[in-house]
Amino acid sequence: MLALAVPVLGFGTLPIIVALMLYGLLPIVRNTLAGLQGVEGDIKTAAHAMGMTPTQILWQVELPLAAPVILAGIRTSVTINIATAALGATVGLATWGIQSSPAS
Repeated sequence: MLALAVPVLGFGTLPIIVALMLYGLLPIVRNTLAGLQGVEGDIKTAAHAMGMTPTQILWQVELPLAAPVILAGIRTSVTINIATAALGATVGLATWGIQSSPAS
């Protein structure tokens, strides 16, 4: 991701932040979908039978049951971002050690 962000955004902190944000979204989104799909249909049917709206079912039933899986995705994302941020330090170097001479 860093290799793709540098040619588009140049050197500096912006490509690092963009790359880390995009790279960190995948485990969170994947685990959120897996957690929500893992909620049994019988539980959703029972919540609907109790008179809950689809929004209430999502916020009061599905998300609390999917929370451990979602948090595991966040943990994975943080771990990946910490490891990738070390590589991002080299991308953040704007001069690569070359000193530019002052304008005469």
